[in-house]
Amino acid sequence: MPRETDTTPEVRPARFTARTRLTLVTSGLILAMGTAMVVLISIMIRYLPSYNFRTAALADGTAGSIGASLVPVPGATLDPSTTTTAPAPAGVAVAIGEVSSPEDLFRAALVIGITALVLLGALGIFLSYVMAGRILRPLRDLDRAASRAAAGELSHRLAPTGARDEFTGLATTFDTMLERLEQTFAAHERFAANASHELRTPLGTTALLLDVARDGNVDPETAALLDKLAVTNTRNLTIVDALLDLATIGANPPGHEETNLADITTQVLAEQAEAAANRGIDMRPDLGSAPLRGDKVLLSRLTDNLVRNAIRHGDAGGWLSVGTTLLPDGSALLRVENSGEELAPEQITRLTEPFFRVRTRLAEPVASMGSGSGNQRPADTHGLGLALVDAIVTAHRGSLVLEPGREGGLRVTVTIPSSGGVFTEEARASISR
Repeated sequence: MPRETDTTPEVRPARFTARTRLTLVTSGLILAMGTAMVVLISIMIRYLPSYNFRTAALADGTAGSIGASLVPVPGATLDPSTTTTAPAPAGVAVAIGEVSSPEDLFRAALVIGITALVLLGALGIFLSYVMAGRILRPLRDLDRAASRAAAGELSHRLAPTGARDEFTGLATTFDTMLERLEQTFAAHERFAANASHELRTPLGTTALLLDVARDGNVDPETAALLDKLAVTNTRNLTIVDALLDLATIGANPPGHEETNLADITTQVLAEQAEAAANRGIDMRPDLGSAPLRGDKVLLSRLTDNLVRNAIRHGDAGGWLSVGTTLLPDGSALLRVENSGEELAPEQITRLTEPFFRVRTRLAEPVASMGSGSGNQRPADTHGLGLALVDAIVTAHRGSLVLEPGREGGLRVTVTIPSSGGVFTEEARASISR
């Protein structure tokens, strides 16, 4: 899941890629073998044979010194002074360069060997790089598939083909894991959605009955009891609605419409201005244009949850900073930060867990925040606010960063790609419908 905390990962020194290391190893072996071959040939030419150098005959039959021919003579030494000159057969031209002594022959063989070694090394590096890329291609495919799975997309498969080897075996195992994970998550989402739906009906009926009972002629004690029952039932309805939303967000792809995160945030801040004023919180908006394509309803819910949490859990008389901007890569960024009590790192890492609360469960639900009309929902007091935010960010293929604020409190940074992320073909078809 693309979520980060303030935990700084261990910084490791830069290393070559596996393809580069494999290329260097194979090329090094080729060069080492070529060097050994050149050295061995040079030793054999220099020390093992015995040669008898003679003057070559020119094409017209006269003696000359433009070249030399080598005639091994058993038992002869390599001392040039002991070489003898023999006439070449008449009419035969022998020209083998400026080699007139064993030293010239050794230097010529060394130059030719080094040249061949350089050419062999260059060809070996190129072929090693190409072959390393072909060998490591399944690993690159596996890395991309793992990245998509980490982002929450479990529907893709590697579907390896060809002869079974270590790579195809690993890819098959990875596909099996993805399939089981997808089935497990789908089952959990269906269960949560079905359970929430089944629970909502009786809770709604109970709320209606309580309203009817409160409207009747009852004594003060019964009226107080009915009020407490209504508060408890409303809280349960809120939890069930949040669970249903959480399951629905994970099961269905988000919308894909043109919107602007700055406009959404402006509307949310206007709705929450009264709640912030009641707690004496100084709101500091810095809203730059942040256009993107996404689900406007879900993005409004995301922003509303973040602002509500910041107002509710911030210090009375403190401040709330909300900013939007467009990043150089085209992503839209939303940052919400408040002043408040300092949070431990282990608390921050668990804030997106469902039902996790830094404080204990509230005795009474917080009254509805904001001055909007009847479409205002009761304030979330169920510990699912940031879990919903995390689910919405994941659905849009974005990232969520939670870290301590400058003056206590919490700083939340949401980054969403301008296109709302990469969707599968099934998701695109669903969106288009």
